[in-house]
This record gives sequence, C-alpha cells and structure tokens, in this order.
Amino acid sequence: MEDLSRFKQTYFDESAELLEVAEAGLLRLTPGEVDSDEVNAIFRAVHSIKGGGGAFGFTELVAFAHEFETVMDGVRNNTVPVTTELVDTLIRANDLLGQMLAYAREGDPAPAGTTDGTVAALRRHLSGGAPQAQAPAAAPAAPAPVPVYADDEDDEAGLFGDAMAAIAAARAEEDPVPPGKLRWTIVFRPRPDLLMSGNEPAFMLRALRRLGDATVECHTDALPTLQTLEAELLHLSWTVTLLADADVDLDKINDVFEFVADDCDIRITADAPPPAAPEAPPPVTDPLPVAAPPAVVAAVPETSPKRPGPTPRRPRPPARAPTAAGRSMPG
Repeated sequence: MEDLSRFKQTYFDESAELLEVAEAGLLRLTPGEVDSDEVNAIFRAVHSIKGGGGAFGFTELVAFAHEFETVMDGVRNNTVPVTTELVDTLIRANDLLGQMLAYAREGDPAPAGTTDGTVAALRRHLSGGAPQAQAPAAAPAAPAPVPVYADDEDDEAGLFGDAMAAIAAARAEEDPVPPGKLRWTIVFRPRPDLLMSGNEPAFMLRALRRLGDATVECHTDALPTLQTLEAELLHLSWTVTLLADADVDLDKINDVFEFVADDCDIRITADAPPPAAPEAPPPVTDPLPVAAPPAVVAAVPETSPKRPGPTPRRPRPPARAPTAAGRSMPG
C-alpha cells in the first residue's frame, strides 16, 4: 500500500494547485463580463478534485465538490446567472473545498454541519435564488459508495488515472486474479435522459452477469434532493467488477452497450493475472562432430616442357645487277 500513499500525496499536492487555479479564476469572474474559458477552467479544477477524491474514497469531499461543480456547470451552460452574490458564494465554496482536502489529508472526518451553510447557498442559486427549507439534521449514516468513474474532464490534471493504477495494483496484491481468468472493471454512467430513449440499465447489468461472476456497486452521489428530483431522469451510476474466463474479451463487453454507447459514459479496464514463469527448455545435447569427407581434387596430367627448336635463318638479300658505271672500258 506504499504506492497508494504516494499517489495520495500527489493528489493532495496537485489539488492544492487546482484550488489556486479556481481561486484566481473566481476573483476575475465579473457579472456581465463572463469569460467562458475562465469558467471552464474553474469547473475542470473542481471536477478533477472530485474525481481524484472519489478514487480514494473521500466521501464527504466528493459530496461537497459535487454541489460546487453543479453550480459551475450551470454557469458555463448559462442556466445560472453570474451575480456578485454568486461570486462571493463560489469563493467561499472554494475555500471550504480546501478545508475538506485538509481533513481528508489528515484522515479526519469534517465536523458535523461544516458544509451545510455553503451547500444551502449554492442550491439557492440553482433554484433561482429562492430559499430552500432546511432539512432536519439526520443521524450519521454509513458512508455511501463513492464514485470510481472517470471521464476526460476528471483526468484534467492526470490525477485519476494515477490513482486508479495505484488502487488496481494494491488490489492485485490483496486479491490476485486466478489463472485462466480476467478481472474487468466496468464503470457505467448513463446520461440522465437514457430512460427517455426506452433503454433500461438493468438489462445491461444482467447481460454483464451472464459473462461471468459480477459484483455490482451502485453510486448515488449525483442523486438530487427530493425538491429538485425529476422522476424521468436517471441519477445513478454503477461500477461492475467482472471475473470472467479468458475468452471474454473487450469486444464482448462492448457488445453489451452496443445500443447505448452514445448515451453513456463507459470506462472499461482489465486486470490480468501475472504471467506464468516460462518453462525451462529441455537440455540440448550437442551431436558428435561428423568428419567432413575429403575433398576430391581432379588430377591434372603433367606436360613436359617443349625443347626449343632451331632458330630460323634470315634470308639473304638477292645479288644486285652491276650498273653501267661499274663496267671497265677496253683500252
């Protein structure tokens, strides 16, 4: 678990930087002069902190960050108007998110009611400024399952992927995958309007169970209050841990979501068993060396050197006829 502790430290360090990014953006947020890039940067910072917190099981932090990011999502979609009161509320929410990170770092639960006032203020902006009835304090309940899903925005700072890798490594040490099996983790987060298309998430969950031994965990962190709940919308997500035979590949799992792939955020990862040690090859005995056959050289008959013949004589030149000048005259 040392690796997990190291990734937690990285998460807290990078979350502190994200808080600074969000604070700087909020201080520049001005009614009537809203910079969409600035708003998106604030939203992604809060969203990344929430995603990493969910990976480590920081339930209270995730619940508060969800309230914070929901308002920021309304701002970037122009459904929540930017007012001076809203900016003040968001700055307080960012400060409180830093406090929740400090509690999580120390491993201490936040005192009861720490986030109640800020959450109520955030929800007032979602409801158009109308005050909401204060619900009576409920007895402490067992922590709800925290989300362990990620999308592209969750991994804005690279936090979620590292955290999930560390958790997977720690789980592999504690609960190794049996030989011949694969363990798949399927995060299934439908969009709120999935039910309107006639699709039923339960069908997909049953199909996954038919592929192997499936453990299904339902996440309720996005469930709104009763006053804002819309019955026709879906607010649940699921994480399925599937232990299946090796012939269950990614294509078979994707087939389960074939007709809803465009209406869901789906993340599928696989944990494989450690590779078996290769068997030692049988010893190889060197064969006895075989003598090469003697080379056959064709015999070449010897030839005696030729004796030199007589040197041919050069022909004598013909005798010249005497000239008239050379004749003797008679006396």
